[in-house]
Amino acid sequence: MPISIGANTVGGIFATNCFRVPHYQRAYAWESDPQLQDFLNDLVSHPTSASRPYYLGTVLLTRSESQPYARLTQYDVVDGQQRLTTISIFTRCLLDRLSKNPEQTETVTEFTYGLLFSMGKLRLFRTVEEDDAFFERFVTGDDHATDSDCNSPSQHRLTSAKRFFDHQLEQFSDARLVELLNTLFNSTILIYAVDSPIEATQIFEFQNDRGKRLTNLEALKSFLMHGLYLHSDENTENNLRYVQQQFARLYRTAEAIEGEPLAPGEDQLLGYYCAAYLPPVFFGDEEGWRKPKELVRHLLQTPKYLKNGDRSELIKRFSAELADAFGDALQILRSRAGANPVASLSVLGRTAIFWPLLIKTWRHSQLHRPSEFSRVTAEMERFASASSLAGVRADTGESAVRRLANEFSGNLDAVIAELVAMRAKHRIPDRVLATIDDREFYQLGRTARYVLWKYENHLRSLPGCREQLLSWKELVQSSNTAEQYGVDHITPQDSSDAMLDAMTRWDPTSLDEVEGPFRDVFLHRLGNLVLDTRSTGAAKGKKSFSDRVANYSKSTFVSQNELLTKYASKSVDGDLLWDADSIRTRHKDLKQFITQHL
Repeated sequence: MPISIGANTVGGIFATNCFRVPHYQRAYAWESDPQLQDFLNDLVSHPTSASRPYYLGTVLLTRSESQPYARLTQYDVVDGQQRLTTISIFTRCLLDRLSKNPEQTETVTEFTYGLLFSMGKLRLFRTVEEDDAFFERFVTGDDHATDSDCNSPSQHRLTSAKRFFDHQLEQFSDARLVELLNTLFNSTILIYAVDSPIEATQIFEFQNDRGKRLTNLEALKSFLMHGLYLHSDENTENNLRYVQQQFARLYRTAEAIEGEPLAPGEDQLLGYYCAAYLPPVFFGDEEGWRKPKELVRHLLQTPKYLKNGDRSELIKRFSAELADAFGDALQILRSRAGANPVASLSVLGRTAIFWPLLIKTWRHSQLHRPSEFSRVTAEMERFASASSLAGVRADTGESAVRRLANEFSGNLDAVIAELVAMRAKHRIPDRVLATIDDREFYQLGRTARYVLWKYENHLRSLPGCREQLLSWKELVQSSNTAEQYGVDHITPQDSSDAMLDAMTRWDPTSLDEVEGPFRDVFLHRLGNLVLDTRSTGAAKGKKSFSDRVANYSKSTFVSQNELLTKYASKSVDGDLLWDADSIRTRHKDLKQFITQHL
């Protein structure tokens, strides 16, 4: 029996219908905090004796083109898939807990075939195709997923949701669980059910009650589909299907992007695409790329942006090019390897301003000369590293880079020249030199780590060195705190060495320079810093340099080995020392490395 429009019960909609999430919708996106916790809190706090049933929300459905089952009507879920997915997960967890009590066998059977399966054992809810086999095995099925079973962020979220409910439901008695199950089964759900996606485009305003906020991308997708309904002629269905296919491609790519470390979010990528490819328009004082829906609306209303006045063609072209841009972004993220420029931008944490230019130049270079991409990204890294060392804001030059991206039409030499000019414009070289010599270089944190990482890899790249380059992923991705990389002092800052209190000057020949304690003048200088893992750095603790010699001699870090072979002083007895001369000499060499290579 077809579902009725308006108020239904959850049990009622699953009685004679089944549901699937179509390919053009996003995968499961709810997190334990706040969405799952809100779902559970609302259900638990609803009084069992209430005169009104619990209201679960609104779902928008279209009748599926294929109707494979004789006794069930199949619907595609246009809006509300997160809620329906959560109902299935919650029900499975609750029934699993009740099934441990033989006295609840009848209840478990009744609701299993009322909310999860038909009497013919057909699954009543199916998620997006890419996750559906996982969903059947590990969510509605009996297997328990491990992290290695999860191949996408959405599968991790499905697993986390099941674990969340498994844990939360432990606090309830069986009697209370049955009450929650009945509350859910009898809860009211407002259904908009239409016969085709064309009709569904008219109901595009997101119902955001206890769900995730509508993203810019979701709002734009609904707007585009509604625009096709308004502006297409007899090709409406074909046009709509085309745009759905583009968003299906985009969402699968967005899932893959989410799995990449330090990747931008979908709304950020949407903005980057608009900044790179769409006309630079302002809405008041705000740039149009920051308001994608309004920007596309403006283009649809402006004749000069339309080919033969055809708005549907602009919508189709925009959807395809946007999906292409997401694909380009994924390839850029996957191109990060070892210590290449794009990887280095991630280590620096200064990729954001370059994304429009990265997307635009990547596509051009892949179509013409792929090797050219490394040229322009190398200059991006030089600007980012220099500006980071100069202590200027991370968004310095952002508007200029966006303009470069928007105007780019194939001349990479002009882009490189502009990036070089930008460094001079912001007086970055002079500021870099001042920062390198600053007595508080250690406080640069991530930037200091980046410099020492690049120096370590420089040494590893020299002839005769057998150590492999230290990958950017090793620097940023380790989930084990002990294995994370950081900056360590060679002369430790928490040492009780009397040398730390000795009065000294950075430049011993300068009488104009004020004397100060060694700890203030030398401790945080670049020359006294070295790359290390947190665990080995902690193991050295307060040890003096003489007690660290054995650690440095056995270290896999080439930059630590050379402390002994190149920079340490020797006492009259031949013991290795780390003193002011050692730090000055090493500082000079590191400064030369930075100015020549970074």
